[in-house]
Amino acid sequence: MTTNLPEFNKKLETGNRKQKIGFQSLRFPVYCLKLSPAFSLIELMVVISLFTLVAVVVSVSYIGFQGREEVKSAALQVKNDLRFAQNKALTGDKVTNSPSPAGCQTTTATVTAADVLVGWYVKFDRTSGNNTSYQIVGDCFSGGYEKKFGAITYRLPSDVVISTITVGGVGVDVANVLFRPLDLGVSFHDFNATTTTLPNDVDFIDNILGSLVHKISGSEVVISLQSSGGTYNIKVNQFGNIEEVKI
Repeated sequence: MTTNLPEFNKKLETGNRKQKIGFQSLRFPVYCLKLSPAFSLIELMVVISLFTLVAVVVSVSYIGFQGREEVKSAALQVKNDLRFAQNKALTGDKVTNSPSPAGCQTTTATVTAADVLVGWYVKFDRTSGNNTSYQIVGDCFSGGYEKKFGAITYRLPSDVVISTITVGGVGVDVANVLFRPLDLGVSFHDFNATTTTLPNDVDFIDNILGSLVHKISGSEVVISLQSSGGTYNIKVNQFGNIEEVKI
């Protein structure tokens, strides 16, 4: 029997290739996992320091913003309260039903002569212990002397204080901004702390009680409010104009 050698070799080659392909199909894929190197201690410290720095900057910015908003809000509050006192004076508000001491009395069956409303004033005091609040007070002329009534104390925010008070450019410790009824004019008065008539600090007409020094000459009173967020000035002139200014 004669064997065709080239044809036999060809078949053998074909069989080997098929067998090789069969074995290759049975191979399982192998994955190579490459691990990233971990952070070093120095790198971790740098990252933590950066986070700390960012947190500090954000905190300081927020505290500064809060302080600026507080003093701004306080300045607007004082401005509005000055206008509130001005409106009460211009409308002749006697507040007859106010808490003790009562307001100015009007003519009734038992009261033959009505009391005279002198006006409403706002009292500012920059001395220690008194520079965190101010008062709105009514002033009534009754029985030959003046009496105050309807006093309301307003507190400033915790971080805000009355730092300076100037009248006509001259610094004072206390200023009473008096608004008179039916009169656009405004007058400024200082407080005489050497008298023994406290707290009767209403004596605007003729200073009978000696509680107030005579009218302070000056075209403008400036109340400065200060906090960690900055300073605002509240200005009142003798024409009754009121404004707040950021310093």
